[in-house]
Amino acid sequence: MNRTNIVKLFSFLEKQTGKKLSLSKRLQLGLPVSEEELDIKGDLSLANAKGLNLIRLPDNIRITGSLFLAGSSLLKLPNNLTVGKNLNISYTEIREIPESLKVGGGLYMENCPIEKIPDNLQINKIIHAPNSKLKHLPKSLNTECQLNYNGTLIEKLPDTLKVGSLLIARTKVKQLPIKLTVRGAINIANTGIEELPKPGNIKAGGFVYVFNTPLLEKYGREYLITEYPHLNFNFNVV
Repeated sequence: MNRTNIVKLFSFLEKQTGKKLSLSKRLQLGLPVSEEELDIKGDLSLANAKGLNLIRLPDNIRITGSLFLAGSSLLKLPNNLTVGKNLNISYTEIREIPESLKVGGGLYMENCPIEKIPDNLQINKIIHAPNSKLKHLPKSLNTECQLNYNGTLIEKLPDTLKVGSLLIARTKVKQLPIKLTVRGAINIANTGIEELPKPGNIKAGGFVYVFNTPLLEKYGREYLITEYPHLNFNFNVV
């Protein structure tokens, strides 16, 4: 039975029984969704939903909670999507983030083919994007935002950066910002970084991971600990 016939069957059953399928199931099946139903209170999960070719969602969806799409067969985010909390599109084939997207919490996009986050998109809490194809930081970064860019394609950071955490292990980044302030951890393990900013220009509230870097090979543990006594270095494998 092809998709069109299955949609017709479920529509017929809904009319006969007077009972509607759950919103998540109807979105997967491509059944009609009313304008009122696009205002969703709480969370919506379509995680791992493959089903009947879930390729896209209706435009103008507004969700007060989080939207979980990880592992689904979705190929494109809808226009004018508003998510009050977290948006998770990890392990999908979504390749672009629309400029109309609004996210109140964090953006989770591990192992995604997306290369760029729109500069106008304000992410307040976290960008969790390890092993994605991201190449740049968005220009509108919140100073409290936690960045997990481990294993991404990023190569360069801005000259001045203030964020919640900075995880760039296994990237091609070779130089840290001239002035770097991080509330949490910094992870530069397995990168080509050779130098740290001057002691007065780098701050970190958590560990600074430097395993397998030219920096550690060039200066050694004792020098780093002596020259940067305010940093809490971690030299172990991570």
